[in-house]
Amino acid sequence: MDTAKTFDAYAVIGVIIPGSVIALMLALHWPEFAQFLGADGLSVGGFGLFIFAAFVLGHLIQAGGNILEYLIWAPTGMPTQWVRKGPGKFLTADQQTKLQERVVQIEPAVTSLTALTRTDWGRVVSRIYSSVHAASRSQRIDVFNRNYGLFRGLATAFLVSGVWLAFFTDASAVEAALPFILSLLAAFRMWRCARQYARALFVCFIDLPST
Repeated sequence: MDTAKTFDAYAVIGVIIPGSVIALMLALHWPEFAQFLGADGLSVGGFGLFIFAAFVLGHLIQAGGNILEYLIWAPTGMPTQWVRKGPGKFLTADQQTKLQERVVQIEPAVTSLTALTRTDWGRVVSRIYSSVHAASRSQRIDVFNRNYGLFRGLATAFLVSGVWLAFFTDASAVEAALPFILSLLAAFRMWRCARQYARALFVCFIDLPST
């Protein structure tokens, strides 16, 4: 089996990196966990255990990230939903019109984007991505998606680290505050990546060759 072809970049970018934040925090502030990795420093075997722990913790952190994601986007919906409210967010009026025309080609019943619910439009967006991916034009979109997952995980990991340091350790106020600041910065990057993803997806869809 060619591991290069089966390698999943998201496993590192979106799971292991956020999990490493938690694993490192535990190694520094939980002696039993540090002992688990190795009493004499991080050996080759200990590094393997660290990566394994980071992978497991990363998946758990991304579960928490789903909750954080819901809280962030509940008021407005994700950026892919914004086009239902008309142009202005990241599409021009002309692009909005072209988007409607292209959507009708794959979903003839959708005569108005604004008439759809969030759930129904979400299904249409999935078909839009499938069309772009089938045309081999989703590489840039996939980068934004992976970065979104990374920053969602980091925002959650730093938030959890801040809570741990503030309430369960004797860390100083500065040490406890730093993870919360980093969590806010990661959440902002998460917001930016979601917006860039939506714009790139719809512009690529609009520019697909007519069938």
